[in-house]
Amino acid sequence: MPGMNTSQARQVDAVLTKFAVGYTNADFISHVILPRVVVPSRGAKIIKFDKASFRKANTRRAPGAKRERIQFGYDAGPVSVHQHALDAVVPIEVSQEATKGPGINMSTTSVENVLAMLSLTREIEAAELLLDEAKYAANNKETLSGTSLWSEAGSNPEADIKEAKSQIRKRIGRDPNLLTLSPSAFEALNCHPKIKEQFKYTSSESVTEEMLAKYFQLEKVVVGKAVYIPDDAPDDADAQDVWGNDAILSYSPMNNQNYLRPAFGYTYELDKGTFVRKGHFDESCDSWIHPLNMEEAPQLTCADAGFIFKNPAGIGL
Repeated sequence: MPGMNTSQARQVDAVLTKFAVGYTNADFISHVILPRVVVPSRGAKIIKFDKASFRKANTRRAPGAKRERIQFGYDAGPVSVHQHALDAVVPIEVSQEATKGPGINMSTTSVENVLAMLSLTREIEAAELLLDEAKYAANNKETLSGTSLWSEAGSNPEADIKEAKSQIRKRIGRDPNLLTLSPSAFEALNCHPKIKEQFKYTSSESVTEEMLAKYFQLEKVVVGKAVYIPDDAPDDADAQDVWGNDAILSYSPMNNQNYLRPAFGYTYELDKGTFVRKGHFDESCDSWIHPLNMEEAPQLTCADAGFIFKNPAGIGL
């Protein structure tokens, strides 16, 4: 790297890698519904979870008899992580002291922009996976219509969520703890008269995610606010909601890094798969280049731990 010695170059690369690994974006929620867990290698096994993971075990044992052997989940093949790679570019014109190399802050800004794009790709992949109603059993999905739509004053979202919670509990033996809402679903609940009545004496001017979590007796409610413009869309096209118009109730472990635990799904992240490679100067564009790699993949490990409401606000109907 022109103008930088080996030690300085290593410092920049190390700082940028640390930043990349810890990067988060408040608009993205896929890491909540599909917690990120580190797997040791591309040869690691995906653990799916079937009914055996939730069945009552026969623990009684007669003297001298063999003990029952329990296996949680089953081997579903190797983790198929996807490699995403982009270059963060710092033009020489932007760097005030180009002969000394780009400052860490300048490079961090460029890497952050690339991370935002990679994270959006991750968000879209997770949403496409989880919004596919074909992934859910017949009793784990519902398309609301007419007066049952959450945008209708006479509907009863609380009863709908309770019924869905009961269905998940019957399938996996655990209560769901997370409600993931599209912006339209959140707006419908935010404006629903039954819910507004519940919180009319609070100081909040509008219903928040925390208030909805309390109302539905859930650990957490999140709203997918990310938007994107398709590759083939014209420049003046409106952005689309990544999480469509749906709502998903699920059992998703919070602050848990054990991917052997039965759950709706996980985002498998290759150990040391996110890193900023050695930066270099490209004379063809007079810019510093920081190649960025990310290897991960969202996986649905137990569809029975989820329940999807398709378009509960009735958008477009």
